[in-house]
Amino acid sequence: MQRFKYSLLTILIAFAIYFVSLVLFALASQLLTGGEVRNLDPREFLVTSVVLNGAVILGVWTVSSAHKRGIGAFMKSIGLGRPSFNSISVSIGLLVLYYGTLIAVFVVLRQLGVLDTAAEQDIGLDDSTTTVGIVYIYLALSVVTPLGEEFLYRGFIYQRLSKFLNKDIVIVLVSLLFAVAHWPPNAMVDTFILSIFMIIGLRVTGTLWTPVIMHALKNAVSVSLVYL
Repeated sequence: MQRFKYSLLTILIAFAIYFVSLVLFALASQLLTGGEVRNLDPREFLVTSVVLNGAVILGVWTVSSAHKRGIGAFMKSIGLGRPSFNSISVSIGLLVLYYGTLIAVFVVLRQLGVLDTAAEQDIGLDDSTTTVGIVYIYLALSVVTPLGEEFLYRGFIYQRLSKFLNKDIVIVLVSLLFAVAHWPPNAMVDTFILSIFMIIGLRVTGTLWTPVIMHALKNAVSVSLVYL
């Protein structure tokens, strides 16, 4: 019962961090657009991404008791050890397996007619064909977003829940929470599978840098397919 209580508390804290971050994101969007209802341009998208993910990281820092013992203790509490070549090689290998698994799952779901695999994820961003605009998008999605989301999901939530629950159960639970934050359903399936492989990478290498690198590379591939 005690484990369940602490696990539920961890999830509620994570949702609170994410909710506050979304509110700040919305306020930043309103300020940048002057209250106008429209998609963000790439520069605005980068700024709001920094606000959103910066708030997430600050929130994780604030609720972690480890930060009182210094940044080193905090980094260790979320599994953020030193990056190494092993993290890079494992990330690339697991991404290959992830893409293979994703393609296979999408083929099956398409054949069953239960999922529109062609649905696009709307992130509220204007199309951009300028070089500077594309650079802003790369920075937002391949640098800022992976750091914020990995601090929260594979750092804070996974590390905390692993203290109270079976780690295999935690893999599924964290991946479900990660998927719920992404819409439409095909993106939810995509991110659920990605999360499983990122946690495997975390467990194999023992550092949060592995899922951060995987997340960054995956997003970079996605941006390249859309804008290049």
